[in-house]
Amino acid sequence: MAKKLIEEGSIFVGSNIIKHLGNDVFVISNSSGNIAADNISGDNPSAKQEEQLCSGLSKIRLSNIKKWDTESLKDSFENALYLMSDTGSDAKKLANHFFSGAGKMFIFNDTTNISKEIKESDEFKNFTKSLLAELKKEMGDGSLKKENKNGTYDILRITNVSLPFYDVLSVVGKNDDAAAILGGIQLAIVKYELYKNDNKTYTVELPSFYFYDSFGAGWEDACNTLKSYANGLVSMFVLQHYRNIGDKTKYQPFVIGVEINF
Repeated sequence: MAKKLIEEGSIFVGSNIIKHLGNDVFVISNSSGNIAADNISGDNPSAKQEEQLCSGLSKIRLSNIKKWDTESLKDSFENALYLMSDTGSDAKKLANHFFSGAGKMFIFNDTTNISKEIKESDEFKNFTKSLLAELKKEMGDGSLKKENKNGTYDILRITNVSLPFYDVLSVVGKNDDAAAILGGIQLAIVKYELYKNDNKTYTVELPSFYFYDSFGAGWEDACNTLKSYANGLVSMFVLQHYRNIGDKTKYQPFVIGVEINF
């Protein structure tokens, strides 16, 4: 069946928003503009906040690790990331970017291990299948652009398709870049090509995917969860929230982008 390309563009998947703050620094927020704790740095949480958000052994562990010197904290975090990740060189690059990258975005192109790993995963394949099914509903009028009343167009946003999630607990006993580095993807920008077939039906193809997530430590990394028992994650939290007061170059969370092409 012959087909003709009639439209190409991009769509957003997910309800989150990515904001450019300047100088290659980006932040991800929810649709209301609220930023999660893993995107925040240098806030120096108070004893009251620790009391509210940490309890029992978690509180004791956080208090003890806060007493470590900076080099010990850095070593603890870097070693944990190295042990969980599949590619040691990528783990080291990420750690160094956290230490001194001033919060700039870090991109994994489609030749990297994490890109190949996601592309081959069942989570990605299920996501693509669900997204294509939803786009088939949207392209009934021969377009995937969102038309406004004034005749202009906005990028279509799909919010009812779940983004791939890679559970960090799945790295126990094995190495897994997607789980160790990303976990839950927060936003996707997907390029599409829309074709009209000879029989007047439409076909959509997805040649490129760009996944985005925040690389930082929130309270779930420091307290009251199974993963907070990893000293390396608590060390990252301490560096990000306590050890960079007034210094925007060190220990800053940042947005990770992963590119996948077909």
